[in-house]
Formats: sequence, structure tokens, C-alpha cells
Amino acid sequence: MTQPADPGYLGTRVPSQVVLSAANLYVPGSWVATFKNDILPKEPYDVYHGAMRGPRGGFLMYVDDEFYSNHARSDLNVFDPNNTLHMRPGQDIIFYFRSAAAPQPLIWLRLKRPELAL
Repeated sequence: MTQPADPGYLGTRVPSQVVLSAANLYVPGSWVATFKNDILPKEPYDVYHGAMRGPRGGFLMYVDDEFYSNHARSDLNVFDPNNTLHMRPGQDIIFYFRSAAAPQPLIWLRLKRPELAL
């Protein structure tokens, strides 16, 4: 696993915005956590790990307008994909929660430079 001392490590990010939103694609009026592209790397990168705490009920994960993943547990969860999420500059990552209840979602994503396929 990539660690902070690894030269490929690009840091941990938290959402640029977490709000209750009528635009939520899962349940209108529920939590939406957005990682806007302006806080993400300006070069291709991989999301290799994530962790979250939030309200119960599940979430949908999108990259821009494209559905990427979902999970039934959003109160305590780890996003540790077998294959990293490859991202291009300018893309947003959005989590749509199924609940408007407290607590407000907290999400941490760990990023790294893409590995070259051989």
C-alpha cells in the first residue's frame, strides 16, 4: 500500500462541500459530499483507499455524472478497491447518501500517482 513516505503518494483529501441537497440523486434532501476537481490533482491520479463515517442508510458514488459504486453501509465504511479508481484532471467525485440524519458524513480519500501497466 502506498504510504505518505512513498514518492507516488499524493495525499489525503476531504470533500470540498457536504450539504443537504434537493439535487441528491439517491434521496432528494439527503446528504451530498462532493470532491470538486479544484481540490484534486491536476494530473491523472488513482484513488486507492477511502474511509467514511456518517448516517446509516447507504450511498451511491459517482464520477461526474457516471455511476461508479454503491454500498449499503454509510455509518462506518472503508473504500478499498481491488482495482484503483483511475481519475483524470477535471473530474468530480460525488457521494449521494440515502439519509438526511446526523451525523454529517465525513470522508477521506487517499490518492497516488497512477502505476504503469506492464
